[in-house]
Amino acid sequence: MSPPPLDSLAFAAVLLIGFPVADYIFVSKAKRSTQPRKWIYAWGLGAEWLLTIAAVGLLRRHGLALSVIGEGPGRPMVVIGLVGAGLVLAAVNAAYARKKIMQLSPERLSKVLRSGAGLLVPRSGAERALFMLVGVTAGFCEEFLYRGWLWRFFGDLTGHLWIAVGLSAVAFGLAHAYQGRAGIISTGIVGLLFSVPVLLANSLIPAQVIHVGLDLMNGLVASKAAESISRAHAQQNYHTNT
Repeated sequence: MSPPPLDSLAFAAVLLIGFPVADYIFVSKAKRSTQPRKWIYAWGLGAEWLLTIAAVGLLRRHGLALSVIGEGPGRPMVVIGLVGAGLVLAAVNAAYARKKIMQLSPERLSKVLRSGAGLLVPRSGAERALFMLVGVTAGFCEEFLYRGWLWRFFGDLTGHLWIAVGLSAVAFGLAHAYQGRAGIISTGIVGLLFSVPVLLANSLIPAQVIHVGLDLMNGLVASKAAESISRAHAQQNYHTNT
């Protein structure tokens, strides 16, 4: 088993260490700004597309097609079935999340929205429009990078698929370090779950579509629920003070 090329090693180091560290630092600084979500969205869009373009460039440099990392139709009927089932599950999950959010007090909701994944929840129509671009980007780019390129890298490095699956899930968790320890663990587990449709379909497409659907449904549901609770809280304060 020959060692991986130096440029691939360098890019793997970026995904494993460089990006998580830069992401954590940027988000920490953005949280102190007056428009944190605008900066976080812009950073996410730029960073993830640049990393994806770099990964495509590396594949081309070494004469490899996108299909070698699963960016292709795979098993078409399995892809269609998994996409349908996955989106139904994502909708059920979003409905459950909405129910849980609506049960939160305004104070508890405010705390949740200031930490972890709550930082990404849009608060206005303009933010929701931008958030949709972020959701599509995350679904496509993160699957391409972590269930695609990094899988191939770890598979070639170790010679074992399951080790590659596990290490890629760890890297995916670390890429969400800005969400704290709980966020790293939960997204690492999600990374393992996203591995299932990729393995079954021999394609990244189901995981990418489901990932997009999950992010958009959860984010927009949380946004609307937060808006409803905030509006109700404001009306309650108004009646209390008049």
